[in-house]
Amino acid sequence: MAVAMALGSLGVVALGTFVVALLLRWLWDALVAVTRFRATCHQLNKFPIRSWHNWLLGHTGIDENGHTLSEENIAAEADTFMFEGHDTMASGLAWLFYNLAGHPEHQERCRQEVQELLAGRDTADIEWEDLSQLPFTTMCIKNSLRLHPPVTAVSQCCTEDIPLRDGHAIPPGVICLMSIYGTHHNPDLWPEPEVFNPLRFSPENSKGRSPLSSIPFSAGPRNCIGQSYAMAEMKVVVALTLSRFVLWRDTARPPPRRKPELILRAEDGLWLLLEPLGVAEGHGSPGHGDILQGRCHSQGKSRE
Repeated sequence: MAVAMALGSLGVVALGTFVVALLLRWLWDALVAVTRFRATCHQLNKFPIRSWHNWLLGHTGIDENGHTLSEENIAAEADTFMFEGHDTMASGLAWLFYNLAGHPEHQERCRQEVQELLAGRDTADIEWEDLSQLPFTTMCIKNSLRLHPPVTAVSQCCTEDIPLRDGHAIPPGVICLMSIYGTHHNPDLWPEPEVFNPLRFSPENSKGRSPLSSIPFSAGPRNCIGQSYAMAEMKVVVALTLSRFVLWRDTARPPPRRKPELILRAEDGLWLLLEPLGVAEGHGSPGHGDILQGRCHSQGKSRE
């Protein structure tokens, strides 16, 4: 009642119209998302099974126990890496955009790399072969996954004695928890681990480094089945985004606090400012053009 009196009749009508418009927009976005998801599932089910079979199992056509996978098994595996990584992908992309927004020099270099690669072509025409020609963008992605791995820890059950350097051994049946986040922030492996330096992953700086020092997708025979797909998806999203927008951190908000659940999140999300590329050119900070404020935040619980 107090709000109605303060706003007046016209204000109440305007507020009600605004709320209804927000609700309709949310419903529309939800409908579009569900429609796209169902269309993708339908398209996936039309893929030739033999192609998926060869991709998943190589040329043997059998699993680790010597059994041939059924079409249902293959479809389930495809669903796993196509869809069940949506939370991890949302986390990885959100932190990647946050890191690029805080380092405009790296962001601009990624943008120039994409523009040079796609000179004369629309970004919507990006091809699979193009993704291997984005070396600096790939380094930025890898370093962001090092700083903010979507999955902070994994566990494995030992099936045999695991010898340790001190002469002891981990017996079979013991479940070991391995900290991906701790490994990625170990100063013995990564000097100044909190610094966002993509050149850590340059070919020169990667020589002699253990491949197990960076394991955002875990490692070994039980590593993430969708890691190649995830890297490709992140490159495409970065290319499409940076070719249209300049990203800035919202300095009016405090730095995010990590919230390590099953998936690494940030309390209250990651707030960024997006400025259309044409408007942003000519100044080194957010201008007064059409600035979009958004929160990068993966919702829900992962099923992985």
